[in-house]
Amino acid sequence: MAVNGLSFSVSPDDVFTHVGAPDETRVNFDGEVEYLYRLDEHHAVIYRCFHQRLVECTFPDLGPLIINGQAIVSAGPWIASQPGALDIAKFWISPEHCIAYDHRNPANGSITVYRHGHWDALIQQARSL
Repeated sequence: MAVNGLSFSVSPDDVFTHVGAPDETRVNFDGEVEYLYRLDEHHAVIYRCFHQRLVECTFPDLGPLIINGQAIVSAGPWIASQPGALDIAKFWISPEHCIAYDHRNPANGSITVYRHGHWDALIQQARSL
């Protein structure tokens, strides 16, 4: 699985080679290092690495996109309609596709693509409720 031409588990240096130097680097509450690339004053793409490996990428929902070679007009409803999709922690999550949609603010949603297994704890917790 890959996002924007980068396979999961590549090193941060591979991200920098492919995308360039980030505008900002920070560490989130899970200990992931976030590399932020600003698109404009309101939007950014964030590549997250854990233990020096790419584990997920979040980007703004700016319209149609390609998921597994399929053109998708609107990511949020598509993810929510997938078999086994979950609505938890303010995300629609498709475990089968390793993709989540943050629907807290429908006018400014974001899409997170994650490495297989990276969100398993959250997904298992949600399924047990």
